[in-house]
Amino acid sequence: MAARLTSKKSLALLGLDNDEAVPDELKQGVYYPDEIKNSELDTFTMRDLYNIHLGQSSLPSTMMNGSNYSMDLTNGGASTPASGHEVSSTSFLNAMTSMTSMTTLRGIDELAGDEKSSGNAVVAGGDAYYQLVFDIKHCIFKAGNDTKLLFSIFDDTDKKIITEEYCLHLSENNFPKVGSPEDCKVLFSNLSAELLTHDIYILCRIYRLGPMDAPDVMHHKTNTSKKGKNKAQETVDILRPYGSTVIRLKEQIPKLLGALGEEINFEPGTAPILCPNEESQFIPLTFDLIQDRKGTSYTAPLSIGIAHGLQLYRGDITVVQQNYAHFDKLTIVDTLSIDPSFHSDRHILYVTVHDIHVNQRKKSTACNVCVKIQLRENDPPYKPVSGSMLLGKGKMAVPESETTSPVYYHNNDPIINQTYHILVPSNVKKLINCHLYFSLWHIPASNKKPDERGFAYLKLFQDKIQQLTANNEYELPLYRHDKKSVNSYLSAEQGGGLKAENKGIRIYFKLSSTKIYSHIDIQQFLNWRDNINSNMNAVMSSVKRVARQPFVNLLTILDEFMANIFGIMLECQDEALIEQTFSTLVGVLGEVNKNTTSRYKPRIEDWIEHHFCYPKVWRTLAMQQSRLLQWIASSEAVEAQQKDAPAQLKTRSAEQIRQLHNSMKGVKYIFNIMKRSCQIEIEQCSNQQEKNKITLEYNRQISALFQSMNRVMGLKQPKAVAGVQSFALRNFLGLLDSIPTQTSPDLTQIVVKFINAINNDGKQISIEKLLLVRRCLSHPKLMQQDIIRILLPSVYQLLTYHMDKSKDERVASATVIQKCIQYLDPKRINNPHIRASPHVYDQFAILMLKMFSILDEIRNNDLNELLSVQKIFGKQMQKNRKVQPQAMNGKISAVQVIISDDQLSAHRDFFVTIADLARILADDSSSEESQGLPKMEEPVTAWSRRSDRIDKAIATLKEKDEGNAMAVIEAALKCCNNLLKKTTFSGNWIIMRMVEAEVAMRCFSWFGSTLKQNCLGDSFESGRMLWKQWLRLGMLFLSSDDFALEDMSDESASLLRERYGDIRNVAIGKLTTAWNELTPHRAALADTMIKAAVEASASEVDEIQDFAVDVYFQMIKSEFETLQNINSVETHTIDQIDQLTAKYSNKENVINRYLDFFRKRVKEKLDNSDNAQLAKVGNVFLSDIERLYNYLVQLKKLPNTAQYEDERTSATLKLLEYLKGSGKNELYNRYIHHLALMHQSLGNHIEAGICFKSHGDMLGWTDNTLKEEPLVGLPSSEEWKRHVDLLELAHKHFMLGEAWEMGVAVCQELAKAYQEEIFDLKALSSILEKQSHLWKLIGNQDRVFHSSYLVRFIGDFSQAMDDNNLFFEDLSNKSFVYRSGNGKMPEGVRDFTERIKNKYKNAKVVNSMEGAKNHQGAIIQITTLSPSSFEELNGGQFKWDHGNYQKAPLRLKKYYRENETAVYFYTNAVQKKKHKKDNEFRSLWITKTFIVCQDAVPSTRRRIPVISEKEVEYTPFRTAINQLAEKNKEVAKIIERLENDPTKTTNDISMNLNGILDAAVMGGVAKYREAFFDGTYLSEFPQETGIVPEFVDTLKQQMVIAKQGLDSYEKYAIDALQPHVDHLKTCYKKQMIALSEFYKETQKYSSSNY
Repeated sequence: MAARLTSKKSLALLGLDNDEAVPDELKQGVYYPDEIKNSELDTFTMRDLYNIHLGQSSLPSTMMNGSNYSMDLTNGGASTPASGHEVSSTSFLNAMTSMTSMTTLRGIDELAGDEKSSGNAVVAGGDAYYQLVFDIKHCIFKAGNDTKLLFSIFDDTDKKIITEEYCLHLSENNFPKVGSPEDCKVLFSNLSAELLTHDIYILCRIYRLGPMDAPDVMHHKTNTSKKGKNKAQETVDILRPYGSTVIRLKEQIPKLLGALGEEINFEPGTAPILCPNEESQFIPLTFDLIQDRKGTSYTAPLSIGIAHGLQLYRGDITVVQQNYAHFDKLTIVDTLSIDPSFHSDRHILYVTVHDIHVNQRKKSTACNVCVKIQLRENDPPYKPVSGSMLLGKGKMAVPESETTSPVYYHNNDPIINQTYHILVPSNVKKLINCHLYFSLWHIPASNKKPDERGFAYLKLFQDKIQQLTANNEYELPLYRHDKKSVNSYLSAEQGGGLKAENKGIRIYFKLSSTKIYSHIDIQQFLNWRDNINSNMNAVMSSVKRVARQPFVNLLTILDEFMANIFGIMLECQDEALIEQTFSTLVGVLGEVNKNTTSRYKPRIEDWIEHHFCYPKVWRTLAMQQSRLLQWIASSEAVEAQQKDAPAQLKTRSAEQIRQLHNSMKGVKYIFNIMKRSCQIEIEQCSNQQEKNKITLEYNRQISALFQSMNRVMGLKQPKAVAGVQSFALRNFLGLLDSIPTQTSPDLTQIVVKFINAINNDGKQISIEKLLLVRRCLSHPKLMQQDIIRILLPSVYQLLTYHMDKSKDERVASATVIQKCIQYLDPKRINNPHIRASPHVYDQFAILMLKMFSILDEIRNNDLNELLSVQKIFGKQMQKNRKVQPQAMNGKISAVQVIISDDQLSAHRDFFVTIADLARILADDSSSEESQGLPKMEEPVTAWSRRSDRIDKAIATLKEKDEGNAMAVIEAALKCCNNLLKKTTFSGNWIIMRMVEAEVAMRCFSWFGSTLKQNCLGDSFESGRMLWKQWLRLGMLFLSSDDFALEDMSDESASLLRERYGDIRNVAIGKLTTAWNELTPHRAALADTMIKAAVEASASEVDEIQDFAVDVYFQMIKSEFETLQNINSVETHTIDQIDQLTAKYSNKENVINRYLDFFRKRVKEKLDNSDNAQLAKVGNVFLSDIERLYNYLVQLKKLPNTAQYEDERTSATLKLLEYLKGSGKNELYNRYIHHLALMHQSLGNHIEAGICFKSHGDMLGWTDNTLKEEPLVGLPSSEEWKRHVDLLELAHKHFMLGEAWEMGVAVCQELAKAYQEEIFDLKALSSILEKQSHLWKLIGNQDRVFHSSYLVRFIGDFSQAMDDNNLFFEDLSNKSFVYRSGNGKMPEGVRDFTERIKNKYKNAKVVNSMEGAKNHQGAIIQITTLSPSSFEELNGGQFKWDHGNYQKAPLRLKKYYRENETAVYFYTNAVQKKKHKKDNEFRSLWITKTFIVCQDAVPSTRRRIPVISEKEVEYTPFRTAINQLAEKNKEVAKIIERLENDPTKTTNDISMNLNGILDAAVMGGVAKYREAFFDGTYLSEFPQETGIVPEFVDTLKQQMVIAKQGLDSYEKYAIDALQPHVDHLKTCYKKQMIALSEFYKETQKYSSSNY
């Protein structure tokens, strides 16, 4: 039971500081387990505590519900509160876990028991089956005649009818023709759980039974024939289509599942009856209703619909029989297909007439067609089989010799789509002597006789292929009726005597039988008795071939198959036939254990238990099984495996091995059949003497089989024996039921003998053996006392061996230990006088110590790496997910592994096993001394006691192998360290967290004692790593937040003090004692204790503070006195500070505590030191530490999002500048790598590459080992190897960013290193190939480079913040060059501007200050920049435009034009017109502003500060010259590009030549003469005459380039463009003439003439 509590202590236990997190509906109180409330915690086993948490975890994750739970097997085993209210599950594990001892093992060890739950129809591997009761209350409509209603279930998901049809025959007044309305109840049986998830419907088709024309029910008139005077003829009724309705079940299934066994009623309006607008649409009407199509039907006259009730049961039909009050009134309707999952007895033929087609013959109108069907004998006169035809199922479905389809009016090709049930003979010989006969008729609307329209037939047995007609669709030809064919059509067909109508009928044929199915091998096998005396070879062949049939098909006819198998064994004497029959039997039984067919195991088991009825066959089975076991152990089996063995021997060997494999796969069923056969034979005995004789004989046979099996388990040859052993191991426990002696001691002895007989060769055999032991520990027939007394002692040796083997074996061994707990824990043993011997407890103490390494191993690895994971855990584990560093919704994540839920469950189970075992062993070792004494000490004090049993275990390990003993201790300590660092449980499970603390503290105490005894003095060095692990573990108790009571809420802290005490008090006491004893060895422990002391220094507990500062100061003092420096202390301290600032960056109070540790406590120690030099060095270091703290905190408190890229980059670079300046190279390398990873995650590939290269530049090419850098994911490696890796990363990102020239430089550096430093010629060859590839890309691939923008922050930006009210960096009145881009994608000015706007939402973003004249707030001005160079800044020419550089390929020059520059420019144009009509060229003044930024772009950042600006103003004439020069460069590039373009596209060159040469387009020479040479301009600016020659030269150069362009254009222009080429040639000539005159005019402005 559980009490409702509102106390804050209860909330604290649940991991809550207050009740704000409690849902409103539970504000009155929370569930809290009474057991924990009122009992000492140590009265619970660890498994109890764990299960309590699992049971509670169905509540919201902030709570733990301690209420009792009941199992709901209808919900797949999910737990629900006993009170019945529903809660949502948010836990890692389903509450089902708490009902088992180990969730991850349940699939193998315990599921079999669940499969046998009575009444649940869990007949196929746990799949549920349902029974649907459909109660037809009343049908409200008016057809005017009798009606037949046919109900079935249709699956619209798979588009098929699922069930047979239920036939309801109603009178004209809608009253059942048989029985009363209360009898109209249908049971749709054995519907699968999967089917209920589909879109399923109950279909109802309604046929009217009366005259051709429907009565006028609206006016109460009955239609009669115009000529109808003969009343006798008027009474002839025919079946006519009327209407349909559909009942959609999908919407009702959730309600039915939520109210199993309860009826839900539905009004008639929910199932309205509709009639088709056209009679030919009667069949499609059903599907129109499903699809909700309008306009194809109308509501039936006077119709409301069908009132009905639905009731769902989970389980088999017996559940309905036991719980449904009107079971006797039900008509059971089966599914059309036989489900082989359970036993059934069916032999029926379903024939669906789909469509028919007849000749109209001499009729003027189409026929009124119907078809009549008979099942006839094959022998003339083709007598119909009486009572074989049924329309539907039920009391109102009357068996007849002939059935007639509905009649369709005036339709020669009606779609009938009606299924008929045909009761075929159960005797197979009679069955094959039958055929289906279809006669087609025209039914006149008047009272005339029907007129035949041909016939068709289909034999049930096909003579040509000697097998039954297969289930399929058939197109049957129609033949004409005549007197000759009436009694001879079967024989006439062969002679061609039938007259074809050239029309046909299409049917679906489906024989649904548990006696036979269509296959020649089945046919011959079932008829073996007919050939046994005449053709033994044929019988032998049929028995052999039948084993190849699909297993599911044979399962369908299981009764018949087994009857014939055992019939051969009982009736025949031929040994070869019996051997072959046994082979066939075991082949089929062996199939059950395949993964694809294992769901049918319950079916086989049920058949053996309830349907097997063959005495005496056990002798044959035992003899055959013994024969195979003896053969595999014979020399012949070994000889057959040799290469030179005779072919005949190899063939026989292969057959024997195949039989033995199959028999061992199904050995459980073989033994159970033998047991049942013997029981039946004994029951048939008339006296006790005969019974005893048979029992004795059976016992001898079974004992002999087990002896043979044990002998086989020890074999190592032949190779095939491994498979036999594996099958034997899996099935062994299933054989125990067949053992005649059923006492637990004897069974346990048999188990132990079998296990001991197994050889240890091979991992798979070992796994199977361990899993067998695990299953034995849970076997219901083995009593607790026998497992403790007989089995447990043998388990130790087995586990000791396998726990030192493969990872799979270690994990499997751990699961075995988990199963042993219940037999070691006194609290779980039923009889208090039964306990394992002390020796067994000593052995399990050793196993427990080894289990720590297994737990740590599985926590640090993916269990899917185990080869046998599915065998060990009963399922394929979900894979752990690796999350790579990448931007996700702006969030940048580090690499991490997300443990899957089921692997986390395994981790928890393994830990709980260790925890239980640790407590059991500790309590047992001290039970004598504490017996009868009251418990006065706190739990944490009890945890700190040493254990004699553990001491003994360690001593035992040391005696065998001291090195191995130390390794076991180290692994245990390491595991405990990892447990304290990262809990295995949910964060709010504080009780389980204290369980982890208990286990860790016990280990801390046990191994502390061991280390003091064995690893001090001269032995210290051999135990140094153990001391480090032990000290690290103790310090974790002091630094872990989970034990810092002062930082918890008062309620939580009070709870822990009350129930446990302060665990840190125990830890610090032991640490202090040990630290004093370790005085001579402290220097060797510096790396551990310095970091640990710093981490613990934030505690507010005086004892911890004092201990931390003492340890830290002693480390400083010791190192300084030895080396006259504190370099090691500095290194370890900085590493720890780096981690702590990352952990507590947003907890200012904690950061301040750490700072106080240095600037107050450590400083006080240094100041009080008598060594002045030490004090000086130490204080300098402390000052450095404070600065480092500030830089790190500033960086790490920034949000890890893409929006803060610039701020994080800026903070990182400030930190890097400090680190480089202070010589902290190791930390510098870490953070330049951190910056690289940040850029990598954002897709800034070039920036990432530069950072990786910068890291590499800090390294050399030595063999020195660099330590692991876990914070940035760098493993420990040689310096040269890391250097290579970093350059490879840089190369990769330069490739991705298309900075191929940078990639070339990296390749060249690597090539030099491979050639001169590393001497790796293979790598040299590879890197040269990469370099070659890059040069090809540079030469052949065009690139689009990212734009750069000038961003000026004008005004006050000190208060700029994001949506979460976090401040950005203050950029007031600063300017930056931004390199744009979104990863690899370019970023246009619009997108870039939008990004800046979204970040600085309160600032006005403008392109020029003109747009912000009156704005008073912060302004951001964005300007697009063009690349420039320092040469151009200083008035020179870009180096790639002259000299040797000018020869470089265009693509290479373009790269250096736009990249690796720190200089940019932008221009402003101003028109200084004096008059409106002034020439634009004459008044155009250009201001060019050069921007110099701090870094060459690209850089390690994308926001680079501007360090200087320079403005240059250009006169109109200079502007014109510059524009001409730029145009010349542009056209020259276009010509070069055209020459290198494989497609020779001339669009660009034609357009540009047009602008240069065609005066009509650009104005020609006249525009320049008017602007500058009319005497006005040069008179006003006489100093400009000095650049006239430059203008003329530039103009001449343009014409030279134009001529080159014109030649290229002519060469590559297509024919259609030749007129344009000719036009440009003419323009060129005119232009040259005009320019010649113009040149003469300009001569007067030369310096000599002006």
